[in-house]
Amino acid sequence: MSRWPVVLALGLVVCAGDLGAWVMRPAHGEQLPGTARIDWPEADLSQRLMDGAHRFIDRKIAESEAQRGRAWSRDFSTPEAYVRSVAPNRERFRTIIGAVDDRLPPAMERYGVDADLP
Repeated sequence: MSRWPVVLALGLVVCAGDLGAWVMRPAHGEQLPGTARIDWPEADLSQRLMDGAHRFIDRKIAESEAQRGRAWSRDFSTPEAYVRSVAPNRERFRTIIGAVDDRLPPAMERYGVDADLP
């Protein structure tokens, strides 16, 4: 059996892929309507990106402090009342972080062989 049909088919697939990549190449210099070109003087934009991420997180933390009272209905009358009032929030937090299993009691683990022990 001749390998030429396989080689020819493989060559056509490679050429079609190259043609598709050439057709779909980005248009250099053109920009979309309503957009502006980003011309920042920094060569490494990672620091600028991290600064923006930190500003975003700081803003969200400040917003959460202002909105926390709506999510937590705390009863400060007695310590027991406070514990009861925040119990649903604590259970929800346990579910969010995945700490839903009961805690096992601590146990001593030994590694190796101890001849002195019974």
